[in-house]
Amino acid sequence: MLVSNGYSICDECVQNFNGLLTPPPVAAKKKINNNLNAIKMKEFLDQYVIGQDPAKMALCVSVVNHYKRMMYESDTAVSKSNLLITGPSGSGKSLLMSSIAKFLEIPFIMVDATTLTEAGFIGQNVDTIISRLLAEANGDLEIAEHGMIFIDEIDKIAMGKTRASTSDNRVSGVQSAMLKMVEGSLIPVSYSDPKKAHIVRNVEVNTQNILFVCGGAFVGLDEIVKNRLKKKKGLGFTNIAPPITNIETDYTTEDFIEYGMIPEFIGRFSVKTYTKELLESELKTVLSDAKNNILDEYKFYFTVDNIELSFTEDFLEHVAHQAKNDKTGVRGLRSICDSIMTPHLYLLPEYKKRRVAKITFNQDCVIDKKNLPLIEVYETKKRKTS
Repeated sequence: MLVSNGYSICDECVQNFNGLLTPPPVAAKKKINNNLNAIKMKEFLDQYVIGQDPAKMALCVSVVNHYKRMMYESDTAVSKSNLLITGPSGSGKSLLMSSIAKFLEIPFIMVDATTLTEAGFIGQNVDTIISRLLAEANGDLEIAEHGMIFIDEIDKIAMGKTRASTSDNRVSGVQSAMLKMVEGSLIPVSYSDPKKAHIVRNVEVNTQNILFVCGGAFVGLDEIVKNRLKKKKGLGFTNIAPPITNIETDYTTEDFIEYGMIPEFIGRFSVKTYTKELLESELKTVLSDAKNNILDEYKFYFTVDNIELSFTEDFLEHVAHQAKNDKTGVRGLRSICDSIMTPHLYLLPEYKKRRVAKITFNQDCVIDKKNLPLIEVYETKKRKTS
């Protein structure tokens, strides 16, 4: 009991009020990886993402320039260069971004644009994006203001590309609501420490140094480009349009505006790049050679029960071929493999009882999931477990 000037207050109240007056502790500050070398950054990305060299180079250069702009003083006013990545689903856009954040050791979040709404509507307000980034930085304002945000499925909020129940005006409002945040401004947000949820801090986050990257499939954008290019007259006395090759390099701001992005929004993404649908050979490499690949995950689960797992070359080829035909990209690889492996993961306890030493999956397991893999058992007595 604390007594002062005739007034008294219990110890518990003193402790509670002290918590309200003292700012919650934050994590130790991390410095941005000072190795701002685009070549080394791309080499790091190559471990996780197969192919997509144009996107990797554009992303690495943009990221390096962005953080140089923050870390070094210049007499020249250097503007922020947000990035837009177009490309089919499953081509590595999200993985590129998360790998970059891992390399730089900065707070990073991914947001689905389809969940965002304009203020006043039911859904996730665009300002909550910044709240999530602050939470990812453990409440450290300075670290959060040097983070990175990836907004995926941005093409789904283009006017004229939404569900019939969603008006173009509302979609336009979502794009407009993000303008100041993407350009750079003070965004008021609330933050509550996970350990002291009853304590809420109201802070302003400056987004001037937060790098925003948007990604989307933009299905149908290529047709807009083709129609525009066909209108161009050929040389001489003919009206034959020039041949269309590598259409992704011909995207212009006007094409995105025609697609349904408002000029003010798309204009804030000065750097535009693309990912392409992976080749069958690249999908095969993703399966077996990429860091943290899918098959290594399955091998881990079986290794826990002392069972060796292997996959033949024809297995890899058939899975890659099926994913290519389905046009589902890397996500398709996981879906195909999960459908094959799930029954055997379920049977792991039985395999262990049968003293299975090794299981080999070949092309037959892909052609018909009812086909059983090659199973080898221990010839000697069961190994002693420690």
